[in-house]
Amino acid sequence: MNHQDCRCELLAGSEVGHVTICESCGQVHLTLQYMTLRFEAGAFRALAEMVGRAQNRLNCATTDATMVPVPVAAASVVLSKSLN
Repeated sequence: MNHQDCRCELLAGSEVGHVTICESCGQVHLTLQYMTLRFEAGAFRALAEMVGRAQNRLNCATTDATMVPVPVAAASVVLSKSLN
């Protein structure tokens, strides 16, 4: 299916971008300024979960100066396990 054939419904939007879902192909489109990333719904859910965890850690960092960062290699293992 050609992307021009997509019929998208807005799921959420803000000043940084928007998220739509295509009624034709079922892909979720994440648009940030001039860039659009297309995901299968499950992959988008995994991304949203990861970003939510990161936001929680950032929120904790503002109140807890002892927060220890997770190495990138460890974070990628967590992501790959969540996608399986």
